[in-house]
Amino acid sequence: MTAMECLERLRDMQIELRKLERDIKELRAKLYSLKAIDYGKEHISGGTPKDLGDQIAHFNARLKVVQDKWKRFMQYSDVVDGMINQIESCQLRALLHERYINCGSWEQVAEVVGVTREWIRKRMHREAVKEFSKIYKNSLQELAVVGIQDVV
Repeated sequence: MTAMECLERLRDMQIELRKLERDIKELRAKLYSLKAIDYGKEHISGGTPKDLGDQIAHFNARLKVVQDKWKRFMQYSDVVDGMINQIESCQLRALLHERYINCGSWEQVAEVVGVTREWIRKRMHREAVKEFSKIYKNSLQELAVVGIQDVV
């Protein structure tokens, strides 16, 4: 994995976690809106009935998956943030932190760093990734401890 792939993986993880959190929110809303079974209606056979217990079990299983992914994300994010914080230039640190740790847009990054979006994308980002790459090569052992293979 290259340094750039390491940074992009962090953004991908955040996107995946936001999606999973929306799924959990929808499942929770479905649980709160469940109605009692009307036993007066005609029984229709086929399919597998999902009672409240099944739905709660499904919700808890999905919640556990999300919690595990959040834990791995936080470990990975802490290691990557530690590497970013080793960069000497304050502007380059701020650029990488805002873009990859905070998952900011290029406009947000430019606002934080105090330069134009074009300058960030055409010049500074390349320089920041180059500086991060130097640190990344020396920190592969730390990422191996976190288990970068199965983070997402």
